[in-house]
Amino acid sequence: MALREVAGSDDSKGTWSLERGWCHADVLVVFTDQREARRLVILRRLGLVSSGNEQAFDDIVRVAATLMHAPCAGITLVDDVNVRFKSATGFDGHEVERAGSPCDLTIRSTQPVVIEDLTSDPRFASWPLLGGPGGVRSYVGVPVQVAGARLGALVVMDRVPRHVEEHELEALVALGRQVERVFELRFRRSLATVPSRLHVEDLATRLTAGADFDRLLRHEMRPAWLVERATLKFIEVNQSAIEQYGWSREQFLEMTLDDVRPPAEVAILRSVMDNGTDFHGTRHWRHQRADGSTFAVQVVTGDAWVDDRAVRLAVITDLSTRMHGSEALHRAATHDALTGLPNRSMFYESLSTASQQAPQDSMAVLFIDLDGFKRVNDTAGHATGDALLAGTAARIAAGVREDDVFARLGGDEFAIFCRGAGEIEAYATASRIARLFDEPLRLGAREYFLSACIGIAVGTGDQTGERLVSDADLAMLEAKRMGRGCIATFDEHLRTEVARRATIEHDLHQAILREEFELYYQPIVEIDGPAIHFEALIRWHHPERGLLRPAEFLDIAGEVGLLGPINSWVLREVAAMTERLATTESWVRIAFNLPAANLNSAFVAEVERVMEDAQLDPARLFVEVTETAFAASVDASVAAQHLRDLGIGVSIDDFGTGYSSLDRLRTLRVDALKLDQTFVRQIHTAQGRGMVAAVVQLARALDLPIVAEGVETPEQLEAVRDLGCRYVQGYLVGRPGPAAQALEFLENNSAVSPLR
Repeated sequence: MALREVAGSDDSKGTWSLERGWCHADVLVVFTDQREARRLVILRRLGLVSSGNEQAFDDIVRVAATLMHAPCAGITLVDDVNVRFKSATGFDGHEVERAGSPCDLTIRSTQPVVIEDLTSDPRFASWPLLGGPGGVRSYVGVPVQVAGARLGALVVMDRVPRHVEEHELEALVALGRQVERVFELRFRRSLATVPSRLHVEDLATRLTAGADFDRLLRHEMRPAWLVERATLKFIEVNQSAIEQYGWSREQFLEMTLDDVRPPAEVAILRSVMDNGTDFHGTRHWRHQRADGSTFAVQVVTGDAWVDDRAVRLAVITDLSTRMHGSEALHRAATHDALTGLPNRSMFYESLSTASQQAPQDSMAVLFIDLDGFKRVNDTAGHATGDALLAGTAARIAAGVREDDVFARLGGDEFAIFCRGAGEIEAYATASRIARLFDEPLRLGAREYFLSACIGIAVGTGDQTGERLVSDADLAMLEAKRMGRGCIATFDEHLRTEVARRATIEHDLHQAILREEFELYYQPIVEIDGPAIHFEALIRWHHPERGLLRPAEFLDIAGEVGLLGPINSWVLREVAAMTERLATTESWVRIAFNLPAANLNSAFVAEVERVMEDAQLDPARLFVEVTETAFAASVDASVAAQHLRDLGIGVSIDDFGTGYSSLDRLRTLRVDALKLDQTFVRQIHTAQGRGMVAAVVQLARALDLPIVAEGVETPEQLEAVRDLGCRYVQGYLVGRPGPAAQALEFLENNSAVSPLR
């Protein structure tokens, strides 16, 4: 480094530039005095000398030598015995004894030390660098201290006696402060280095073996503590924790881990502690000091036993010294704030990197979606939902291999990238994770029983990460269709099925606009009586695939939100058919099916409007809702009772396949039960006959008529009659058909009494 004259008319005025390879650009300074210019240039540059690397020390030393017009300068570090030159210019820096050196005088001083002629001061007569050819004759030293510790000095030396100007000394002091800044940055960065999990677990093992906490962690510069697992109460804290958090040891020992967390995050902490492993230090938290200020930390833990108590050792790394600028932005861009896990973008980046590095290696993606999590959010609130998500993530992390990438994709969706895993290993991981949900998740005094559906896709690195995730997502949807807590592995038929469903979804929108639907009517008859009624069953006249039954499109309609308009159309068509039947002498009721998702207050209001417009007798309508739908939705039960209050009948469809309790049946106040056809098919067996008999007896006890569905043979008809069923429905009685066929059926049969 050197100052060179760029322009100037005389010795008293000019423009100079500081030449240096490590600067982004030269700094030009207009000055009235060359010495003042040197000082200004150097001071303008001080803010840039903060990189914390070795070059920074060398740069400062060269600036100091240039500033003082001296041949020698250096930065020293001292211990109890020696002085070591960390950086030096103009001489071979080496280690010398501290005793009898001007550096010793400097380190014990709080002010700069200036010795214009060392040979005239007897205190330094034995200093090895003094005198002789090329020896040191003058010395200027600025003490360097960091965090209250005296480290060494910034020194400038000359081989001739010399006088030091005041402005030179001021500039040298400023450079000394810059040395302190570089050392302080290094010190803070060392504290911000997260210890390894193995190191902390080793400390915990030594505590279990009887090591003393204070002696073991006395020299640990990071905060560390022991908490009791059951209560989260502090048992021990080290001096660093006391200094950084601001509470005394006595105060700490009266507190719990909740007290060092911002109040809004206490539930999340409890959830993770109760349900997981703290991610072994991979997630970031926020802690709170005694003065209320908060800061980012990373916690690495290890479990131990001390005095027959289950405890947890934690070593805390303060991230506030390094979580600035681009690093903080990168962290925010690549990690999920709630769980601390990698986010979607980082997950895809990991997949892409692995694919490029090992294109032929096997890899697997697991797509995880929690079952019924929205209901938790709706009933318990989003704060509880967040805490459960954090606890769930911690629990899943316990089942993930260390070299796998576990990420939160968003909402209640998670994904795991298993490097080098084939189908067997991936399924084993999925099964291990599914078993983690056997135990409830705890949040305070409450327990939440959750489950997860998991989709698996296995491929090689030559497939794109997006394709693997997409395939795993499709497999997860298949697992959802299989039921709660299921696992499914992707195969090509799923892609075909997805394409088919996408086509159906598109065509359904057109079908609603073009009114391509038609209602078919299947008779329900009284076995030994005159009553005849009908169940309305929707059919779709698809322009390419022909006549489609409900099973081929209603589930898809429900998934894409089209059941509402379809049910509205069904309601209007049933109302029109009821009007036609009302003109006959027959007393006929028409039943139609309604999913629980659409049985709500809005639909009840729509039913009222349609009946009023058509002047319908509500007693001629019957709404059928499955037993499972009643069990799953309180809103459906309330809406069904409102319909019943209007005079519309309500029956439980597919009875025997759901989970209704006897008390639930009593409080529902329904008008009929429909025995599911699976029981009728098994009625020729002793077990099947016994099940039908039990359901019939239950219906009698509740004073409810019962309809046996799926009666297709004379033997089945005789069996259900013998067991006490009064009404039947099935191909033996009549197949579903258009409205004209229903009217023809009525002409050939009588229908003079209601279902009772």
